Amino acid sequence: MTTLLNVKARLAKVLLIGGCLMLLSANAAFAAPENSPGNTAQSNQAVSQEDLLQKQQEIDSYVAGEGQDELAEQGFQVTTTAPGQDAVEIGITPYSKAHAEFLYEKFGRDQVKVVEGEQAVLFGEMMPAAAEQPSADLLQKQQEIDSYVAGEGQDELAEQGFQVTTTAPGQDAVEIGITPYSEAHAEFLYEKFGRDQVKVVEMEQAQLLDAAPAAAQNTAAADSVSPGGPNASAGMSGTSPLMVIIIIAVLALGAAAAIRRKQLFSRKH
Repeated sequence: MTTLLNVKARLAKVLLIGGCLMLLSANAAFAAPENSPGNTAQSNQAVSQEDLLQKQQEIDSYVAGEGQDELAEQGFQVTTTAPGQDAVEIGITPYSKAHAEFLYEKFGRDQVKVVEGEQAVLFGEMMPAAAEQPSADLLQKQQEIDSYVAGEGQDELAEQGFQVTTTAPGQDAVEIGITPYSEAHAEFLYEKFGRDQVKVVEMEQAQLLDAAPAAAQNTAAADSVSPGGPNASAGMSGTSPLMVIIIIAVLALGAAAAIRRKQLFSRKH
């Protein structure tokens, strides 16, 4: 009986020591050393970015100063300068190997990459000529339609079985969006306002803004309540390896203790 108690005491000590060692090893695995390769890489990257910014400043000073006449003589211009991962990209237009070689001879090839740039376009030039204000006649026609829809037209449209969702002046006509769309509904409005300045189009039923957030909140609540939600799966993935190791160690020690126990009983008999 004394021998059996000694075996149990030793087994408890082994389990306690094994659990402590496993916890210490787990903490060491998840702890990141201060002088890790990742920190060293970040410091090197910071130094590299500082060099690139200094190189970009050198190029910008040249382009805005003495380089204006030289670039004009070469027949191209620098449109952009931007630091990348390992080089400052210089955008030029028009692009050619001779123009790129001129810049490489000026600033070197180690921290410079010449690429094809695009000519800057003024915002006013990008606006199409048709994007002008609608004419006074179209605005007056839109006001006439809006007054009808908001006033006496409510009952008439309800009797016809459709509704006007939008009115917007276009280039040459006021577009009237209706739902549901049908030729009969469109013809009713054409008879009311004419065809010269009116265009009836199909529109979708407007959806309340609160409907989408409500659905999203319900989905989020269902995910948080569900046992298989994202938080539950993340927690299981973070703790399962350590738990498996502990379970395996306990089973192994239990098996060893059982074998030892059988050997002791065999010796007694």
